[in-house]
Amino acid sequence: MDVKTISENSLNNCYYLKSLRVLSKKWTVFIVLQLLEFETLNFTNIQNRIKKQSEENLSATVLSGSLSTLEEQGIVKRKVLSEKMPIRVIYSLTEKGKELGELLNKIDIWTNKWENNDGKKHREKCKLCKQLPHLLVEVIAES
Repeated sequence: MDVKTISENSLNNCYYLKSLRVLSKKWTVFIVLQLLEFETLNFTNIQNRIKKQSEENLSATVLSGSLSTLEEQGIVKRKVLSEKMPIRVIYSLTEKGKELGELLNKIDIWTNKWENNDGKKHREKCKLCKQLPHLLVEVIAES
């Protein structure tokens, strides 16, 4: 099949591309890593941890959208603890989400193997990169 003949419909039905689209969303990996580390978190905990560790403001709307997407994809599960005000909800990873953690671990190993000298400098400065190895190794060991 010629690249020019690939239809938009074909692209939308490709599971590989769908997965990459979800993974490439800005907060997906960070949310998954937080849930890998803590197993269950409420919305505010996730939002505060992201703000603290990424030093970026994450709006409730954006986080809500990210969590909804991850839930729709079967990566995150949402559990309502109390429907009375204030409503209490916690989030955790599904088996699919935990398996994603194994893939993230493999990506980390691959990155370590092939990164250049600049990569090491980046890792020393990047808060997310600093926590990747211990988070993933710890979670995989528990599985």
